Amino acid sequence: MGKLKKNLTYQTFYQILITITPLITSPYLSRKLGAESLGIYSYTQSIVSYFVLFAMLGFINYGTRTIAMCKDEEERICKFNQIYKLQIICSIISTLIYILLSIFYNYNTTYMLLQSFWVISCLFDVTWYFFGKEEYKTTVIRNIIIKLLSICAILIFVHKPSDIGIYIFIMSFSTFTSQIFLWIILKKQNIIRKTNIKEAIKNHIKPVIVLFIPYLAMSVYHIMDKTMLGVLSDSNQNGYYYNSDKVVSIPLGIITGTGTVMLSKMSALQKDVNSKNKIQKLMNLSIEGFMCICFAFCFGLAAISKDFVPFFFGEGYDECILLISVFSSVIIFKALSNLLVSQFFIPFKKENKQTICVFLGAIINLILNYILIKEFKLGALGATIGTLIAEFIVMIAEIIVVNKHIKIIKTLLRTIPFILFGFFMFIVIYFLSLLELNIFLKLIMEITIGGLIYSLLCLLYFRITKNELFLVLKNSFKKN
Repeated sequence: MGKLKKNLTYQTFYQILITITPLITSPYLSRKLGAESLGIYSYTQSIVSYFVLFAMLGFINYGTRTIAMCKDEEERICKFNQIYKLQIICSIISTLIYILLSIFYNYNTTYMLLQSFWVISCLFDVTWYFFGKEEYKTTVIRNIIIKLLSICAILIFVHKPSDIGIYIFIMSFSTFTSQIFLWIILKKQNIIRKTNIKEAIKNHIKPVIVLFIPYLAMSVYHIMDKTMLGVLSDSNQNGYYYNSDKVVSIPLGIITGTGTVMLSKMSALQKDVNSKNKIQKLMNLSIEGFMCICFAFCFGLAAISKDFVPFFFGEGYDECILLISVFSSVIIFKALSNLLVSQFFIPFKKENKQTICVFLGAIINLILNYILIKEFKLGALGATIGTLIAEFIVMIAEIIVVNKHIKIIKTLLRTIPFILFGFFMFIVIYFLSLLELNIFLKLIMEITIGGLIYSLLCLLYFRITKNELFLVLKNSFKKN
């Protein structure tokens, strides 16, 4: 448990940095670049994301699980080299196709080529090896350094809408640089070996593809929103969606950032035939902890959006108020889905069942997007509603599948009080928003008072029910 706590600490610290970063860059970029330029970035980035998906296939999750389940160092080195050789082949093919598309596709060729560093970086992405070994300190330090440097570069070089090319380069090249940085550490471990490609394909290509299919569907229907807005709507609508999605992604990133840690932990527990009770207990604690935080962010973000949007983005982004209010519910659906994937579907090798759930969501999202964006002319709001419904259906389908193996329904029912606490917090914040005060002071008051009310209600609930999560946290503080 000590190693798990340490890794969760590293991941939480990094997720806090990720949270702070948009709080610095988003207000700056929304004012300097504007909705149209941000829409161009969102659209071109959505296109390169498809190629990144195919370059990486299912290597991140499959590699993490495989390395975590290795019995000794020799087996770990052998499997790393086999998996990585396949990754190189996929990355080279994907990179070449993307560059050709960028040249011949009649849409901002320069911006498309600047985005290419995202897919080129896949050639050097070995984060899964460190995740599998549960060495999170290495990747966290790397990410922190690169993240801070990219923030500085944005503030120094991006000043006007025409600087969108510079912004694209900073974002894509920083990702490329972060992967190169990790290789410096990897080379010192002296684990690169010659590998038989045929043997690598025979041993790994089928399980990688099986794991990739649900990951592809899940990723595509999130990226698809931005792509369909670029095709069926305009850059401004894409910009509104991009900003709203970015705000919702801040708390979502904090919550789901621990998923990789839990994936490697659950995969390691699979080696122990007597670990059934540990798995059940860890799952129950995770669900309660995640849901407690999720409902706080969901209701809190929806409640403050009216004051948050004009303060955070400036003038011209009023459409984001409704988008964020609607989008905030996605935090609950995506966080729980992420938890079930990282703690059940991947470690228990049930990817085929996850594939069905996710493909169902992808099809629904595609249909709803076309109807709501194209036919009803709802633009970013249509994409938001489509995503919300799709994520909800995927979550319900995954819960049904998981509950057949690990009983989680009772645990989920125990999270209902958090909905009531969140709703009460929402009402309090709503009345606070009616006060005639400076917008900054009002926001601070809304966040502080709302957060305190929700936290006190949860602590009272935990104490009265003698909740297991409360007892674990209490004992953890005593040890520290």
